[in-house]
Amino acid sequence: MDIRQAQIADLAQLAKVYVECFATAEERWTELAAFGLLEHFMAGFGREICSVAVMNGAPIGGFFAKLRPWWDGLRITEIEFFVAPKYQNGIVGMSLAAVALERAKTLGATAIEGLVFADEAPLLSMYARAGVEQNQSLTVVSGQIDDVLLKLQSKRLRGFLMNYNMSGKIITGIGADSFYSLMHNLVAEVRAGGVIWAVSGMMESEWLDTEEENAFFADNMAAAERGAKIVRIFIYEEADLPRFASNEKLRTLIADGRIETLFVRRAAVREKMPVVLAALGWGLLGIGDNFLMVDMPDNGISRGYATFDKLEIKKFSDMFEELKNISEGAPR
Repeated sequence: MDIRQAQIADLAQLAKVYVECFATAEERWTELAAFGLLEHFMAGFGREICSVAVMNGAPIGGFFAKLRPWWDGLRITEIEFFVAPKYQNGIVGMSLAAVALERAKTLGATAIEGLVFADEAPLLSMYARAGVEQNQSLTVVSGQIDDVLLKLQSKRLRGFLMNYNMSGKIITGIGADSFYSLMHNLVAEVRAGGVIWAVSGMMESEWLDTEEENAFFADNMAAAERGAKIVRIFIYEEADLPRFASNEKLRTLIADGRIETLFVRRAAVREKMPVVLAALGWGLLGIGDNFLMVDMPDNGISRGYATFDKLEIKKFSDMFEELKNISEGAPR
């Protein structure tokens, strides 16, 4: 057996060994993914310590890691240490680790830290025999970026509100220009998995060819492209149908299909839920259960209000669900 510094030419075979060692139902490694991982180490600081064990000319295991500057000197970190199953007798692994650590020491490394899954008893045992102990003061944290962004969204949304007139959880005095600016910032924050729910009660002027309306339409399409779930309800009068037929943006929405587009006759709302019409004003925009904007007729001072009050949001969310229950497809 020979142990030497890893080379790019070794990676294809090492990727096969890596998959053989770690491909499970939880970690669905492919040779392509494993190759990318090992190549990543070869481009990092400390690539000189990346080592390979070779038997009869073929790589059978690898020790890949990086060097990270820390307060007490250089540390060996992000370790990927693997040996083909049929050679996992302890000798190959220990020899491979020893060579890699000796090389790291010549580069100035003084400590080693790695990540080992709790159910990998053989690897934990091998590290313990080599004098590498579990650090009880450290806890591994992990998460999907989209999930984390959704959790952070509420905080970021509130950050946009610092420039507005806030009274508790209600933002008032939003002028027409600020209204569009705030809507843009809110919709731009919604990522994959986020939810936007909206109602328009002013279909006669919905998404006209103005700078503000064009920008808001583009914001919605961009959010859908990112993977946000968007549901829009349009409340219309029978007399609006000719305008509807000529509204290019509405036709684009329906044809595109990524934004769920529903329609409700105003007469049906008057009959079944008259209170809703007064509460909705010109419409609303909800961002999950974190934020709500209510678009009221412009009185020259303000155009509606916004809130992150959970009870207020829940009230309008319930109204939204009621409207969905009586909604129809695109009118003809």
